[in-house]
Amino acid sequence: MEFLAEKIKLAPGHKFLVDGFTFAKRPGAIGIELVDMTKLLQERKQLKEQGLTISLTVFYMKAIALAVQKYPLMHAFLEKYAVYHPDAVDVGMPVSGTTNFAPIAVVRSVDSKDLLTITKEFEIAATKRIREEAQTIKFLGWVERLFFFRFLRKWLIRISQNRYKFTRKEIGTIQMTNPGTKGLSMSISNHIATTVLVI
Repeated sequence: MEFLAEKIKLAPGHKFLVDGFTFAKRPGAIGIELVDMTKLLQERKQLKEQGLTISLTVFYMKAIALAVQKYPLMHAFLEKYAVYHPDAVDVGMPVSGTTNFAPIAVVRSVDSKDLLTITKEFEIAATKRIREEAQTIKFLGWVERLFFFRFLRKWLIRISQNRYKFTRKEIGTIQMTNPGTKGLSMSISNHIATTVLVI
């Protein structure tokens, strides 16, 4: 029996992304909390009747920001032998780009902003990240040429992902993701951030 398949070589920059997911840290713990969304959906409906359309994603961003303010141990980052407690909650959310690389739009200081401001800033951040996507892939292709051996890319990725400033700038202090769990009672995602809210 012969198994046929088309083999497509990865474009420059994509090897770096694949390596990044290969070396990403898995969570040390997973907590699941079921939430009754009835009141939130009623509030959202009332806002919509007043002409204010706010996506559920924005409500989730605000909810996670308020939750980590209440439980600050969930909002910590370990770098070498130091623990960082961020001064604000910066929420990162992967957005659909033009490739299979999902750029992460980061909204800064979600804990101190109202829903309308978060909505506007998320739209701006998402548009910017999608627009920069091709340029980012091109840059990673250039870096890939410098670090052409996999062990060198692995070293560079480990150095980058374990740096508080880099992580906060690129993915925020909290990362949300939506794996498309509609109809599922539970889903556990694979992620690289310190705390992730799975919608």
